[in-house]
Amino acid sequence: MDDFFQNIFTQPLISSSSKGGVKRNPESSSIEKLNTVCKLYNYCLQHADESQLPSGEYVWDIFQHQRNKSRFSSKRNKKRLIHLNFSNCSTKSGAGYYSIWAFFPYPEVARPPADFVAELKFAHDNGDIFNYFCNKLTALHDKHSGLVPIVVAGEWERTKCEIISKRQIHIISKQ
Repeated sequence: MDDFFQNIFTQPLISSSSKGGVKRNPESSSIEKLNTVCKLYNYCLQHADESQLPSGEYVWDIFQHQRNKSRFSSKRNKKRLIHLNFSNCSTKSGAGYYSIWAFFPYPEVARPPADFVAELKFAHDNGDIFNYFCNKLTALHDKHSGLVPIVVAGEWERTKCEIISKRQIHIISKQ
């Protein structure tokens, strides 16, 4: 995860945009950086799909969200920032992974849609990260009697993403 979207997480931004693009100003030290999944997610929400990130990617190219999910039917095997709902944890470890199941789209839906049920995979040596998120998400799920919105950044292979760092998941607080 340390090198995930390396350019995006290290280059400074100016919040104003020109013709949908992002201006850079590396000389200013007071400019906010997109150095977390939360900041990247909020930036993508606030900018048009045609806006460019400092790394040159367009928002629509990395951001899977209900506003642009139709663009991703054939582009799921890439690095993505995806808005999901937490469903449950699975401790089946036969394949060498623990799993957290989540599904798109957000906002809440009664049942996972057949077209996108995501599996967040944690290798056994990342069991501490799995336990951290499983305990936290399950507690929030039970507290709110429903689904918990999360944002996941990672390298997606169809609907599966391996989680190797706590930095890859951002839990969106419910109001």
